[in-house]
Amino acid sequence: MWARRLDRAKRYAGWLAGAVGIVLTYLSSFDLLKKFWGDQDPPALVADAYVFVGLLAGSAYVCWRQWALMRKERYAGALASLHHALHEVRDLQTYIERNERKDGFDADHHRRFRGDCKVIASRALDHVSKAFGTVTSTHCRASIKLFYEKDGQLYIYTLARDGASSQRLERMDFRRVEENHDPLKGNRKMAALFDDANENWRYLCNDLTREGDFASTSITAYKPDRATSVVPDRREWPLPYRSTLTAVIRQGPFTLCEEVSRTIGFLCVDSEARGVFEDRWDTQFLFTVADAMYHPLKGYSEAVQRAAAAGTPAR
Repeated sequence: MWARRLDRAKRYAGWLAGAVGIVLTYLSSFDLLKKFWGDQDPPALVADAYVFVGLLAGSAYVCWRQWALMRKERYAGALASLHHALHEVRDLQTYIERNERKDGFDADHHRRFRGDCKVIASRALDHVSKAFGTVTSTHCRASIKLFYEKDGQLYIYTLARDGASSQRLERMDFRRVEENHDPLKGNRKMAALFDDANENWRYLCNDLTREGDFASTSITAYKPDRATSVVPDRREWPLPYRSTLTAVIRQGPFTLCEEVSRTIGFLCVDSEARGVFEDRWDTQFLFTVADAMYHPLKGYSEAVQRAAAAGTPAR
């Protein structure tokens, strides 16, 4: 990946150096600045200005085109990772259909089933994080958040993360569920996405440290010594990410089933850098995977609910 980036940077630098060289050569060879400030008849002055402006505009256009080409190459490179992510989502659907036991409950089998589903989901998230890393040129993390209910209140839990994040945060995720640490209402932005009256279905922020009404239970999860999920001093940012993009995993109404509307979770991507996501393109990238995840995760959630009814912990 770094070799490709270096190659693109070299090509861009070559285009830029060539364009600047043309302008400087013209200025040096024809002593244009001296002509502008010296005595010169109006037609000659207009001709020189026309050539100068034309060269400058041409150079700017070449630089812009090269920059646009580099961005297109990033998205094209990310498509392969996106394709692999959808392969894993497909495999998750097939695994759930073939391996969930509905004709008699077996606790050991269900534990293996649940663990295997998380492994496949984590592999899909590896490809999602790689795709967004290619697009944004930063290190990105990806996770799937689902819901569980306790005492009439909804809570969020992390079903799976990309492989690298899972290794570091598995214990913390387990503790958050054990302590019922993450009520949905304590996460304002996610709670807003869960509301069917909101038709936005995504949350994007490229600098959470400047988000005035941002509040998240993740703050006290990463920093247990904090007493609040609101950060009073943004200079001491407690989270390992500053930019985030979240898409709902849901089934919305459509022509033949207008009464259907259900949100079962969120697909999240974040980065430690600021200003990395572009709403126009990156949101559609994320929704491509989030929409594909709806049915396999719905099947997983229903299997977990059946296990809970049989006496097995739901997470």
